[in-house]
Amino acid sequence: MWIQLLEDFITNSQNNLEITRASAVKMVLCGYKHQEIMPVLGVSSGFISKWKKAFFKKGVEGLKLAYKGSKGRTSQGEFRMAE
Repeated sequence: MWIQLLEDFITNSQNNLEITRASAVKMVLCGYKHQEIMPVLGVSSGFISKWKKAFFKKGVEGLKLAYKGSKGRTSQGEFRMAE
């Protein structure tokens, strides 16, 4: 059940960081040790632990990026070329 949720999330996500998070959790659930996962994904043991905990607390929602960016202060029309 958990692995299928992660596979669906990995397939549908377009963000590389979210995919790495989900892949790390999936690998742990499949029985890989942190020392095996770290060189494959290029992450730390702390990264794996953090996102595994987030997944079990909030599901795949816990793996998503929280920061969505801020709205710019100027509109597109306010930019002018210097003369």
